[in-house]
Amino acid sequence: MQHLGFLLLIYTALVCQVTGVLTGPVGPHYLVLAVVTAGLTLRGWSAYVWAAIAGLLSDGLIGGPLGVDMLVGVWTVFGIRRWLASHSQRGESAGMTATVSVAAVAIFAALFFSQTARLLITGQQSDHAQVVLAVAATGFCTLAVVLIFLCVQAFVRRLAVQPLPHEINL
Repeated sequence: MQHLGFLLLIYTALVCQVTGVLTGPVGPHYLVLAVVTAGLTLRGWSAYVWAAIAGLLSDGLIGGPLGVDMLVGVWTVFGIRRWLASHSQRGESAGMTATVSVAAVAIFAALFFSQTARLLITGQQSDHAQVVLAVAATGFCTLAVVLIFLCVQAFVRRLAVQPLPHEINL
């Protein structure tokens, strides 16, 4: 069931990315949302597989060298999973503030490494200040969408675990 949900998440992210939902001059990168969510919620190899799928779709949309976003997505999930593993080894559960902080670092790192790798591979000359500004603006927009998504996900999970009343009065 979780994988069906992730298929719907990636499909929705792809549609939003293609149609430009909530994008103006600068907007969120929806497929990075799927990569970060995969790292935070899925266990085992499935997180890496879904991150690779989202990265490959992103590579196809943006154009340029294939495999850059796929590799960046897998490495992003690797970093998130290592952070979660370090917390579970100490017997701690990651709080919401720590999770949002890791999500922010993962978003900015993924966007920055993706953009830098594209520029290095293609050999394009670019103003570094413009690249950093574009990555920062896109990162903040993506982080806002991730925060909204995590809050909605926590709300839905809380509703799902509440017991149903024994009697329903109509």
